[in-house]
Amino acid sequence: MFEVYNEKARRVIFFARFEASQYDSRSIETEHLLLGLLREDPALFGRLLGPTSVAKDVRSEIERQITPGERIPTSVEMPLTAESKQVLNLAVEESKRLGHGHVGTEHILVGLLSVEGSLGARLLLERGLKPEVVRESHGRNSANLALAFSGIHVISPRLIGIMTEDGVFSIINTYLRLAAQGEKILAFRADKYYWRDLGRLDDLQQAARESGRWDSF
Repeated sequence: MFEVYNEKARRVIFFARFEASQYDSRSIETEHLLLGLLREDPALFGRLLGPTSVAKDVRSEIERQITPGERIPTSVEMPLTAESKQVLNLAVEESKRLGHGHVGTEHILVGLLSVEGSLGARLLLERGLKPEVVRESHGRNSANLALAFSGIHVISPRLIGIMTEDGVFSIINTYLRLAAQGEKILAFRADKYYWRDLGRLDDLQQAARESGRWDSF
């Protein structure tokens, strides 16, 4: 399942597992997913709820409703509860419904809100959050999202014939000019992929360390 999760979404699961261990829970509940979301992406909640102390309020409310025990090592096997699995399955469905190539924190939040009987969802619904509110906010932000250019092009031979620039020029400016003239210039979102410049040996070694393949050297 997690291969379609982007880095931030994967960290939500990591933090949820950590939160569960702090409360002596033997499984990852929806409230732990919520705490993981709050740890990983406070900016998301800031956009939706404004500059409030939602993380502190939510944690206090959770601690009023559960009985914390001794902390357990994070190395202990910790499965997802049925409700938490439902949250993550709904997050994948939300991503697919929107035609996104990855699962992000906003998809997990929609999944969490959709499991209405869970503690995690109740805490958010009580604060006025609903799935449609998250979808609307994410739609507005996606429409105005500025993305970096990876430098990889797939160019139709026809494009060469309509480039009028001379000498050394910015291909980005050419794309913008052609798009303004009605040409179809498409971009590929590579959120779930790992890209790194491998032009030098230390770049290759750093990539190996980050991918866990350091034993190759």
